[in-house]
Amino acid sequence: MIDDVLCELGRDAEGNYLASIEQAIQITELISSSFEFKPFYNNEGWEWNVNAFNEIMKYAASFLGKERIIILYRENRDMSRMKNNNTAFNDAPDDGRNDLDPAKRLAKESPVLMLLKQIGNENKGWRDFNNPQDNKDKCLHGGLDPAKKQGQVLPAI
Repeated sequence: MIDDVLCELGRDAEGNYLASIEQAIQITELISSSFEFKPFYNNEGWEWNVNAFNEIMKYAASFLGKERIIILYRENRDMSRMKNNNTAFNDAPDDGRNDLDPAKRLAKESPVLMLLKQIGNENKGWRDFNNPQDNKDKCLHGGLDPAKKQGQVLPAI
């Protein structure tokens, strides 16, 4: 689970996770493995090329001379999966003020992987995901409850 990987990572003074390139790739591969592309979900043709994404992260890190990726993690997002009367996927889960500004500032020192965890309610178009308690609390209190499902995490670079 993604939360398990995050719990093992160090954090900076602002609370952002610090991951090696390999750990960031592990997270993106976990995200990719959770996606389903089927006619039933009306999402064929929207497949994510995780290999290309990972190569971009590696290139950005080498370009900046860094061996790490900063993970800007946000949770408890409550957006709908679809927009425009259910004709398109919601493609802007980030908040320009609270997410993009810090990501741009941090990206001057190291590549940033932004993870936005959705609450994932079915009434908002998600597939039966519920939101476990805050990730910071889980890491502090000895790990995750395996009986609970994890929320959707959407990547953004």
